[in-house]
Amino acid sequence: MPATRKPPKESTRESLSRHVQILELRAELARAMRIGDEVNFKPQMIQTASAVFLLGAFLFALGDNGKSMAFVVAGGLLCLSAVIYLAYTSNYVVASTQRKKRLGAILNKARSMESPAAAPLLLEMVNRLYDDELSEAIWAELDTLLPRVTEEHLPYFTKASVERLNSYLTRSNSRQSLLSPITVVRCLGVVGDEESLQSMQIVLHAQPFLRGRDWEGLCKVIREVSPPLQMRLQNARETQSLLRPSQAPDEHTMLLRPSHESATPPEELLRSASKEGEED
Repeated sequence: MPATRKPPKESTRESLSRHVQILELRAELARAMRIGDEVNFKPQMIQTASAVFLLGAFLFALGDNGKSMAFVVAGGLLCLSAVIYLAYTSNYVVASTQRKKRLGAILNKARSMESPAAAPLLLEMVNRLYDDELSEAIWAELDTLLPRVTEEHLPYFTKASVERLNSYLTRSNSRQSLLSPITVVRCLGVVGDEESLQSMQIVLHAQPFLRGRDWEGLCKVIREVSPPLQMRLQNARETQSLLRPSQAPDEHTMLLRPSHESATPPEELLRSASKEGEED
């Protein structure tokens, strides 16, 4: 798998334009994820919020011991106000809102491309999100893009993208429940690596209590895509072995001249052809 993102092999205007769009979206994603970096909790803010929170907790404990329901209400409100104060004074709420807005705009641009080339970008994007609403929208978009991935889109998938897809087969959670395992397998059949084959084997030999609802259908797809994937990886290894030198030169090795004297005088060896013609 390519470690760096290279333009697609096709030199058409459409493919190059798509590559530029992906690079621009990645730059926008990097800027969006840095929005929260300016959020900082100053010591005075933390001390004030802690004092209010502790007072609220104390009143809540008094009320909970049967003193008065008013203490419980007052203590709960003080604890809540301490959290709200810390969130707003640290600019956390504003930064979170701005970042969510930027990420939503990136998702809309990726959708407008209508190309599986945007799938790696969305994989990176959803891996860094903890907003359920936005994450669900990205998972749904990935579920439509990943089955359409072909060899044309290989240059867009980095090693990190493939590693995420591999992990989705062996580790599942609620955040990726909208992404079908069959969708992941079909995509890995095109862009997968050696670890992808291992992940597929883990699924094939899974214990009954670990099998999903459509486990038999998933195994059928795995058996379908595994042979072409193995062939592609084998061809890639053979190509690399042909282009790689059989043995790397040793930096400590010294190349020496032969010990015997050469029968040809040095001036004969260094004379150019044109010079030889002039002397003749």
